[in-house]
Amino acid sequence: MFKFLPVIVITLGSFHALAQSKIDSLEKVLTIITNDSLKVYTYLHLRAAYHRIDQQKALEYTLKAEALAKEAGLTSSLGEAKYRKGTVLLTMSVYDQAEIEFQEALKIFKSLGSKKGIVSVKIDLARLQQIQSKTEEAISLFFEAIPLTQQIDDRNAEARIYNYLGESFKIQRQYDKAIMHYELALELVKELDFEPGISACLANLGAVYTEIGDYDKAIAYHEEALQLKRGSGDKLGASRVLTNLGEAFLLKGQFDLSESYFNDAYDLAKEVNNISHQAIVEYGLARMYLQRGDATRSIEVAKEIVTTLRILKDLDLAVKTHGLLFQAYMKAGRTEEALANAMLHSQLSDSLYNEKILSVTNELEVKYQNEQKLKEIALLESRNNFQTLQIQKGENERNYLIALTIVILLLLALGYNQYRIKQKANVRLEELDKLKSDFFANISHEFRTPLSLIMAPLKEMMDKTSDNHNRHGYQLMYRNTDRLLKLIDQLLDLSKLEHKSFVLKKSNVEIGHLLKIIVASFSSLAEYKKIQFNSSLPVGKNFVVVDQDIIQKICYNLLSNAFKFTSEEGEVSFDATISQSRLKILVSDSGSGVPLKDQEKIFDRFFQSSAGNHLGTGIGLALTKELVEFHGGKINLERSSVEGSVFAVVIPVQRAKEADDNDSNDVGSVLTIDYGGKQMTQPELVGKDGPVVLVIEDNPDLASYLNEILSKDYVVHHSSNGSLGIMKAKEVVPDLIISDVMMPVKDGIQVCEELKQATETDHIPIILLTARADQESKISGLTTGADDYLLKPFDPDELKARVSNLLAQRTKLREKYSKQLLLESAEMKISGSQEVFLKSIKKIVSQHLDNSEFTAEDFSKEMGMSRMQLHRKLTALTGQSATSFVREQRLVKASQLLRSGEPVSQVAYAVGFSSLSYFTKNFKQAYGVAPSEYKMKSM
Repeated sequence: MFKFLPVIVITLGSFHALAQSKIDSLEKVLTIITNDSLKVYTYLHLRAAYHRIDQQKALEYTLKAEALAKEAGLTSSLGEAKYRKGTVLLTMSVYDQAEIEFQEALKIFKSLGSKKGIVSVKIDLARLQQIQSKTEEAISLFFEAIPLTQQIDDRNAEARIYNYLGESFKIQRQYDKAIMHYELALELVKELDFEPGISACLANLGAVYTEIGDYDKAIAYHEEALQLKRGSGDKLGASRVLTNLGEAFLLKGQFDLSESYFNDAYDLAKEVNNISHQAIVEYGLARMYLQRGDATRSIEVAKEIVTTLRILKDLDLAVKTHGLLFQAYMKAGRTEEALANAMLHSQLSDSLYNEKILSVTNELEVKYQNEQKLKEIALLESRNNFQTLQIQKGENERNYLIALTIVILLLLALGYNQYRIKQKANVRLEELDKLKSDFFANISHEFRTPLSLIMAPLKEMMDKTSDNHNRHGYQLMYRNTDRLLKLIDQLLDLSKLEHKSFVLKKSNVEIGHLLKIIVASFSSLAEYKKIQFNSSLPVGKNFVVVDQDIIQKICYNLLSNAFKFTSEEGEVSFDATISQSRLKILVSDSGSGVPLKDQEKIFDRFFQSSAGNHLGTGIGLALTKELVEFHGGKINLERSSVEGSVFAVVIPVQRAKEADDNDSNDVGSVLTIDYGGKQMTQPELVGKDGPVVLVIEDNPDLASYLNEILSKDYVVHHSSNGSLGIMKAKEVVPDLIISDVMMPVKDGIQVCEELKQATETDHIPIILLTARADQESKISGLTTGADDYLLKPFDPDELKARVSNLLAQRTKLREKYSKQLLLESAEMKISGSQEVFLKSIKKIVSQHLDNSEFTAEDFSKEMGMSRMQLHRKLTALTGQSATSFVREQRLVKASQLLRSGEPVSQVAYAVGFSSLSYFTKNFKQAYGVAPSEYKMKSM
């Protein structure tokens, strides 16, 4: 935008080197530059410098930038100047003019194709609508801006949007959503190390906690934010945080502190000439005076707000102020004035409500009028057609009657004959179908036993053989045997459907959650096959009564079919909608399609299309059709061409308000595989109590599902990729790690390898999750040190059992290590990756036993770890903290010295106790007797 930018940077650097302020430096730059673009750029930077400390000055420099850009014909600079002018006017509460400037800037940026400019204007334009209580318009603009911020990778703009959305949810009293959005924004600005954004997010979080009554937490957030605001010289921001602190102390009943904070806030708001915020601070003061019992003072301050409200358009503040005046006048005994303000309060509230009703009514009226016009046009056309038909009918009635009689007689004769033939054929076909179904059912049951007996020794041979050639052969046999078992299961399902022994097991299910996890099942497969996988699922919570198992099988078969016929770089889509009492599912792919001649037969059993080179049994689609119809629905091939196929399923469902306690809403055996899409930042997934489990998973839905499974028994942390997972593991040192294999940045194999090589984390058991079932992938994971390997789809009960078993093993090892680490043990019998660590801690403690100044901090430094890392690792291996471990070793050594006849006082100092009484107390707690008694018994 400005090609001479390096010159400015160098010039500013030289002025800073002379210890001049930013404003002085910029004003000096103006005296030495002649280039119009650079002058505009400098004017706008001066606006930014003054924006939070003197808004009038900020406006003056913005006007200069606008005038120069217009005069010099600098279109891009003009758009930037108008945008910045709008932000200053917004801060000064001149809302109408601010909106005009924003719209003009938006028009310029659109003509230039500047996505960054469009994003910036839309965010502040939405903020303007939000301030004026136009919530719907604001949220609409925010959601228009979010995709643009991601396209241009502007995380600061994305953080601003989350911040403002948090404010909208706060106003609507949806506090959980408000906190979530504020924390999303805070995480982004912390990554950018952007202090103004960090302080804004902290202040907003404090405001939410004030509203929900957690005042201590609110005050902590505000004080941290205030420190940042003051450090950056942001006077307006500091005024807002001081106002929030005044509000928090007011609600706590600490009126003196509240008044102090409100007064400081008012002084700063007045200094930067922000009328809107002055009024907000005055409202806080008026409330504070009223609660202190000073109704007269409260009335005086509130009346000043009413005067200011003639300029401002803050309807919400007006409603609250007149409500406050009503209370104050009543308390002062001025009934007539109280009544007048009560009426104003009511009228303003009704006005806001009526404006919304009027808007909705107008929309409905326009819609109704359009529908009526369409109906009138259709009615006129219908009448004209009817008249034409009446004329034709009169002319041809006799001819039609004669012809119709002849045709009916012929059709009756032909139909009767066909009926007789078809009746005989149907009886024969039913007999043949029954024989075929019985045969397949019986033979399927017989096949399962020998196949199971084949798979068991095959698995054993695979595990034992060291010959790669033989292993590949065994793997081939094992995979095909497993495939036979799955085909047999499908045949048995078909047999049950035919014999009417298949029973619908309906339960109350949140369909969006169920479908989300089914879709996630195929995302790793999509990533592995390099196929673009898109999905669209119902929004919100939709509880319906369905057979969960049937829905899973329908979706799984259709998606499996789509992926089988889609080649690399192709596309598969899954779209589900629910309206009224119908669930509609569309599964499309960009595969080879189904030839026209085969389309009528694709749902027939054992039919295989001639398209492509994909061999199959022809069972999957037939079973899917039977299951859909068994559930009362319909399935059809909606479209098929060389560009791919689209299958449509419509299933009637019964709506339910919420899940019943007796209903099963578990998605237990659903395939649960990672998305492979971009991870959205989200809050930590933390349970309440228990061992610490770290989930490393890039798919937000699967991460949430794992948290749902584990958080009842464990404290769960989450990281969204392998690199972050490694850092988190070293930070919190969890008791167990569950990691996906296929992830961005670093995959699960790399995570496992790095953590098993790091001293602070090499003891942590790791479970790898993957959709890749081949033996090479499994061996690759296990050889890097993984303690377990779980294939997707996984059963949640199996996952919980494996986690529990690994933690139980760690408990046994902890007891073993704890016993062997006693200094009196003859020799440490520990092998494996923990040997070096455990011998090191034993050696270090032995060397410092006589040092009473040797602390846990010294211990961690000697080990080259942080205190928390040492604490977590020692606790995991021995069940003791660093301090407890050192104390126990001192006491063990003391017992040895006492048995050898050493005096008690010398023993105490020899093992690092500076106080004899403290030594005696600790020894008695450990051995049940005082040191002197212990010595006597040992002699």
